[in-house]
Amino acid sequence: MQLFNGSQLLDTLPLSSGSAVFALPTASVAAFTLHAVYVGDDSFLSATSNEVTHQINRAATTSTLTISPTGSSKSGQNVVLTASVTGDAAAGVPSGLITFYDDINGKVVLGTASLSQLAVATLTVSDLSVASHFLSFVYSGDASFQSSDSTSTGAIKHDVDAAVTTIAFTSDPAVQSVYGQTVQLAATVSVQAPAVGVPSGFVSFVYASSGLPVAAGAVRPLINGVATLSVNGLAVSDPSGVTFLAKYSGDDRSRSSEQDLSHVVNKAVVVLNNVVATPNPSTYGQEVTIQGELSVVAPGAGIITGSVDLLWDGELLQSADVVQVNGVYTITFAVSAPVKGIPTLRYKIADYLVAPDGSLPINLLTITQGNVLPVLRCFILGSFGAHYDCCIAISQRLLSLPSQVSPPRRGTVSQ
Repeated sequence: MQLFNGSQLLDTLPLSSGSAVFALPTASVAAFTLHAVYVGDDSFLSATSNEVTHQINRAATTSTLTISPTGSSKSGQNVVLTASVTGDAAAGVPSGLITFYDDINGKVVLGTASLSQLAVATLTVSDLSVASHFLSFVYSGDASFQSSDSTSTGAIKHDVDAAVTTIAFTSDPAVQSVYGQTVQLAATVSVQAPAVGVPSGFVSFVYASSGLPVAAGAVRPLINGVATLSVNGLAVSDPSGVTFLAKYSGDDRSRSSEQDLSHVVNKAVVVLNNVVATPNPSTYGQEVTIQGELSVVAPGAGIITGSVDLLWDGELLQSADVVQVNGVYTITFAVSAPVKGIPTLRYKIADYLVAPDGSLPINLLTITQGNVLPVLRCFILGSFGAHYDCCIAISQRLLSLPSQVSPPRRGTVSQ
């Protein structure tokens, strides 16, 4: 017996008890117009059957969607969508393309993936917005299997939460600085695992105690997750320091956060240099000008204001204002040179400055005592010449005159 599809011979089988059973090829969808032909034998003539039509359809499929992690994830976290397609095993293993969708605002295509030899396809997405999503997929089918979608599970709700953020808050110099020194504040904002991504937005640098900005322009943008602020003129703090606060505003994928930082601002140190005295040396009672230069030791900075007292053996001799000339701070004293004593300085300058120790380089100011030559007038009755030697002897004994006395002057004294 022969089986034909139209004019195409499909198979030839021997008769068994007057019949033959044919198996149609089902590897693909097809429409058949079938008839059988009996070729006859020694006892029977050949014969042809009537035509019979037969349609082979694609096998139905069932699709299932699973999502990991289940329920929710964090912003930027990988979300793995897995599509599984099953069908009639007699038809083989489904193949073809899976299209994944996000139904949050209509049907938005997330991506496509091909079914493996196990009829499984996966898609990993990491850019889902912070919101509730409804995820699904559609199987396109192949030559043997019908298309289907994830109706068995339906669109699965998946929530994406904003990332939790932390701030690494630092200062340069670290821990402490001096008045007038520039301090660089830096806030590095990062997301906590399993969230992934670099936060954007702004960081505000404020004083923790008052909430006031640390400086003008204290709201700084994040650039690659880092916001910086340069601060000048921070006020001198107490030993426990001043507390700054970095406040991150958050963005559409990251939560807001804040972090504090303590920083000590010390007084700037002032030194006295280039002290000169004119004239030097000087004699008792002569006017002497003493001048010195004050400067702030780097990295400190600031304006030196106030006055300085010149003391001699602890007694106030003169006060002088600090004067700035061509960017140089000077103090100038004009005093009569004392006979003896130790000069010191007492500073009355701005309270954000540490004054010098008060010493004055005495080796730069030499004061010498002038020669004092006593004059003794001897009025002795009688002849001056007769009593000259006695006059000189008495004078030397009483006054302990040095040997370098002025030459005696001789004369006549009437009284």
